[in-house]
Amino acid sequence: MTFREERWLEIFKRESERLGREDFRDIAARFQEALLSVMTSREEDFINWMMIQAPIKLLHPSSDVTAAAGTDGYIYINPAYWSSIISWHIEECAGDRETAQEEALPDLKAMIIHEMGHLLLRHPWTAARIMEEVGADQNYDQEKLRLLANICMDFVINTGFCVPLFPQAKFLNSLG
Repeated sequence: MTFREERWLEIFKRESERLGREDFRDIAARFQEALLSVMTSREEDFINWMMIQAPIKLLHPSSDVTAAAGTDGYIYINPAYWSSIISWHIEECAGDRETAQEEALPDLKAMIIHEMGHLLLRHPWTAARIMEEVGADQNYDQEKLRLLANICMDFVINTGFCVPLFPQAKFLNSLG
């Protein structure tokens, strides 16, 4: 694990603990406001249209899941993940909140488009089928199979959607 990845995991843990102490309704209200701000920021029409189509549900901040596309057709986002991306940018900008907020926008959009890409390419259903058919028939380690499928599908989404659409997404690009 790289230094940047370790640092991000520390930020995510800190944000999870901080938000875990807050009322979930307050978190949801702030997230809704922030999401609306991200969706209406200056960007290409296609990106804004994709963002508006995203069926989003919030996870509890104590969840280990950062963001996911589900077989029910929803995108699940952990508000601690959202907040940790902003906090990561604040650290990168030496505490300059205004610049950090502006620089975080491409990463926040990329996160939603990433999960939307999984839905568009039907990855949650493909992964479920792989787990059911390949995993059961061949007696593979289910966790390793799930991780391998996720890595492959993330590669398709990041190289096909996110990196080309959001070359200025510093957080996304820092993870490689």
